[in-house]
Amino acid sequence: MSLFIATWSLALSTPTPTAALHEQLEGPDETWHVDISVREGEAGLDDAQLREIETLCLEYEGWGRPSICEDYGFEPESSDRWMRDGAYFMMGMAPAATFVPGSFHPQLRYDLEAGFSWQHPKKMRMVAVGVDGHIFHLFDRKRPGGGADVVLSGAVGPVYMRGGLGVLGGLPYGLDPSQTRPAVGGLVGVGLQLRGPETGGRVGVDYDLRVDRQLGVMHTVLLSVRFAWGF
Repeated sequence: MSLFIATWSLALSTPTPTAALHEQLEGPDETWHVDISVREGEAGLDDAQLREIETLCLEYEGWGRPSICEDYGFEPESSDRWMRDGAYFMMGMAPAATFVPGSFHPQLRYDLEAGFSWQHPKKMRMVAVGVDGHIFHLFDRKRPGGGADVVLSGAVGPVYMRGGLGVLGGLPYGLDPSQTRPAVGGLVGVGLQLRGPETGGRVGVDYDLRVDRQLGVMHTVLLSVRFAWGF
């Protein structure tokens, strides 16, 4: 009798697959599907239970990936909608040259970027918005310069384009690298990117245009290599 009561209590306390699904759902960012005829015998569930799980996995549009969907044979497929990837972090280095009237100044620029990205996996498209901080070192000067830009990136397949607007200090406006003025402007860039499940990278060319307080124009061309996480 006691064994029967213990077994009955355990059965009541064990959540059904659909109840467990409700507990786990924090929002899949993908569409889920299942072959009912194949999975019915393996899962040990009847057709009605499987279809209830299928409906919940298909219709829920929050965040996360409920493991119970995978446990009962639901496999992710690309969704036909934009989805937020979350936060990303990117860092890199770029050999560069700033061109001034009659000369140029070679330099190395170091970048640190963070922001948020969205993707459309079915159409292989991506959009990202972030802040890109710069520190650069001219080879003929010890004092570094720096600044920051708000950047917008877009990609179709492996090809990306980016643009940004911001401020920069420490760029020379003439032949003397110690003579500098703060400047405003932005950059545009194009290149190739590789994205993995958690990491990625970019190789591209950027063109940076800045205008100082005396309306002097400074042009910089950069060859950038970047590594990304959560991207």
